[in-house]
Amino acid sequence: MALEFAAGSAPTGPSASSPYPIRVTGGENGAWVLDWGPTVEALLSDRSDPARAARRFHLTLAVGIVELARRAGERRVALTGGCFQNQLLTELTLDRLNEAGFEPVWHARLPPNDGGIAIGQVMAAARVKTRPRLSSLPPHERRTE
Repeated sequence: MALEFAAGSAPTGPSASSPYPIRVTGGENGAWVLDWGPTVEALLSDRSDPARAARRFHLTLAVGIVELARRAGERRVALTGGCFQNQLLTELTLDRLNEAGFEPVWHARLPPNDGGIAIGQVMAAARVKTRPRLSSLPPHERRTE
């Protein structure tokens, strides 16, 4: 919250509108990781204006989310978790996802943080409960892919 508050007082000109460098690594098993090393190094050398640095940090995370979405190859991207209670992060991420042609979805009636976990558990359980068991399907409909 302190970082979001600090970013709110930053100017929105070109110097605050460029993300810090960030790397995406991994992908061997479908799992990618945002490597924050370059971001942290840039942050440490950009301490003259904490508000601008906080805004650029938020923008860097939004850009990283878009890059992960590109690599996942999914058109629809769900923004969930406590970090999306941060209005600035949510807005920057939505803007970047829309600009890149993605279809972002986010919480409207349920909280994005732990308060929404129970509903996700109910939905997952309902899906398992209603999924037909392989043994109950006729042999020509059984696929084990």
